Amino acid sequence: MTYRRTHKRMIARLIYKAKKGCIYDDEQPRYNCYSPVEYANDCVTGDCWVCDKDGNIHPGYNVCPVPVNVEMLGEVIGKFN
Repeated sequence: MTYRRTHKRMIARLIYKAKKGCIYDDEQPRYNCYSPVEYANDCVTGDCWVCDKDGNIHPGYNVCPVPVNVEMLGEVIGKFN
């Protein structure tokens, strides 16, 4: 039997644009992206940094990543340094 992945998974250190309505802080729309942390690699729900398109972490969430479901992640737009 062949195992096929049927669910999308997070890939650590990539920058994903948040899907419409899935921005963590709608008062600062500049930070409309997520980057999964190393230990969230291959997860369906995992901790992510809230960041902008250039990978700059949201100043209010720079100490601790936030839980994000993979369904909140849109297209990959870059790589987190």
